[in-house]
Amino acid sequence: MVLYTIRQSAIEFGIRVLFIHEKTHMAQIGCSLALIGDGSVGKSTIINAFCSDGFQKVYKQTVGCDFFEKQLEVRKSHIVSLRVWDIGGQSIHSKNLKSYLESANAVLLVYDVTNSESFNNLQDWLLQLRKYNESEFVYLLGNKADMLSFRQVTQKQHDNFVVENKLQGSCFCSAKTGENVVKMFYKIAGEITGIKLTEYELAFHDKVLKAHVEQNADEARNDWATDIEKEDIEAERRKLSSQNACCLVS
Repeated sequence: MVLYTIRQSAIEFGIRVLFIHEKTHMAQIGCSLALIGDGSVGKSTIINAFCSDGFQKVYKQTVGCDFFEKQLEVRKSHIVSLRVWDIGGQSIHSKNLKSYLESANAVLLVYDVTNSESFNNLQDWLLQLRKYNESEFVYLLGNKADMLSFRQVTQKQHDNFVVENKLQGSCFCSAKTGENVVKMFYKIAGEITGIKLTEYELAFHDKVLKAHVEQNADEARNDWATDIEKEDIEAERRKLSSQNACCLVS
């Protein structure tokens, strides 16, 4: 009965059952997540923040973008091999967008809460998405939630967009602090595969990460990344100084 349920769920949501242990019923399921939205809203930064927790980066030439893959233990005996596509700064009219979206089991519409234009353009991104993918697992993600004093998109605008477009859910996050980043990925991975995690379960993934961001077309290196690097260098310098002092004393 358990094996039947897992396989039926896979057929229903279009996901890949990679492995089912006949005795323990432990299932490993493969699925993919796509992030779309204007350039500079933080798509690559969000992925990099999560990737610091153990993703493997792969380049797929046929699509023309990177993807990251990681096994997530969503719940005991339920492992999801999550593939996350990173299109970087590709535009809404990119010729690769179709290939990128067609195979996605879920999609994150990402905007910058400090940039109202990135929010206003989401309707166009959603229209493009619907041309190639009819998945019900579409979510709204407002990035840079830590910059409250610069906010241009209100909570009400955010919530109305979700309701009006019948999205599966939404969240605010900060790729800078890691707020809600890991939590959101686990939530989506669970829902894609038929598991709705409780707030208690999600709380275990509500952690702050230190993300090092590479400069690229989508995300220029910003001040906080430089500050983190300086802190790491200074910490290493103090560590070496302390070791040298100990050697002199001994």
